[in-house]
Amino acid sequence: MSALSPIKRIALLSSAAGLVLASCASPHSTAKAETPTAHALTQSTSRAFSIPSADGTIIHGQIDFPATYKKSPTTKVALLVHGTGLFDRDAKFGRSGTPKDKLFLDLSERLTGKGLAVVRFDRRGVNYGKSGAQRITPEISGSSTVASQREDLEAVYDWALKTINANPQCFAIFGHSEGMAHIGRMAKEEHRAPGLVAGMGGLLESPKDIFKWQLSGRDAYSLRKMDANKDGITTNEEVEANWMHTPSAVYNKKEPFIHPDGQWTKDDLKTLLDNQEKVYAQIKAATLAMDDAAPYPNAKRPMARYSWWKNWYLEDTPVAQNLHNWNSRFLFYYGDIDSQVPGERQQVVIDEYLKDRKVDVHIAHNLGHSLGKHVLLGPIDNSTANALTTNIAATLKNTCHQRAHIR
Repeated sequence: MSALSPIKRIALLSSAAGLVLASCASPHSTAKAETPTAHALTQSTSRAFSIPSADGTIIHGQIDFPATYKKSPTTKVALLVHGTGLFDRDAKFGRSGTPKDKLFLDLSERLTGKGLAVVRFDRRGVNYGKSGAQRITPEISGSSTVASQREDLEAVYDWALKTINANPQCFAIFGHSEGMAHIGRMAKEEHRAPGLVAGMGGLLESPKDIFKWQLSGRDAYSLRKMDANKDGITTNEEVEANWMHTPSAVYNKKEPFIHPDGQWTKDDLKTLLDNQEKVYAQIKAATLAMDDAAPYPNAKRPMARYSWWKNWYLEDTPVAQNLHNWNSRFLFYYGDIDSQVPGERQQVVIDEYLKDRKVDVHIAHNLGHSLGKHVLLGPIDNSTANALTTNIAATLKNTCHQRAHIR
């Protein structure tokens, strides 16, 4: 019996390959600081900012200060960098219906409670606090490129260094998912190294390799994980019992993994891989034929130029290789059912490119891409969020006293 129809499979894959799009910011304003506001859970105060990026686009965000904040050379700061999608500073990425769906707001409240100042910002073109058609400004959100996303991050980082603490050793730059790739590109440009680089589901292999895996390797990988007795055959009973605890649960559809013959053999999985790789090649060719300046995914609600989308098929430098330019500390958290960036794949490039750096890796059982119970979405598991933020605070306590340096 042949494997699943590649047409049916790729329809599912295409719908779940990237992260869910969220919201969008107004560029035509001058740099300013707004009136501080009270933070609900920690009683910290927040100060809004609007600063120019390299191309003049205004990037909006806020600093959340701990209740005990007093500016000093030992003030510790976390800068949060979101992943793929039209995210604002809160990074809402969950369906629990609770405030914890706002992943970066949740992390900020935990970090300010540990005495850190937290910097969060909106993706360009995202209008914070707006909804519906006003949520994005298409001509700005559609101007995003690989380079502009790095430059936006650099602008926020440099501004925070001038505003909060000039010592980069007191900074943690935290990336979720693709956010780690932007951090890596900043390291490649030999920007000032922070004391700590931390991540949640952070991409460390190359964008090209992970995207090919998502489109043509994830399903066979998941079917092997469903094989509970490890006999090389995945039965439909094993699919029924285990599919929700594999990366392919991102599709939220069990039916494509139910085999008409009752089981998946090694030959079936090989056929599946071969078919999906052929479809991947076809989609890659069609994508690379697009105009670099065309809006992605469409002109009505663009999140970038097509050149950014093409980069997922082209950039073959591992993010970990770029990060090696920095002599920082590294702290990476993954879930073992991550649908987008499996921790075991990232461990391979950590071992190759960061073996001479101080690296702390945690792979949490039965958690996903956002360290929640879902393979992709949040909210972040409470105990894991506590451990992550405690480790960030503890690491910065050790690095913050060090002399600022450029690597």
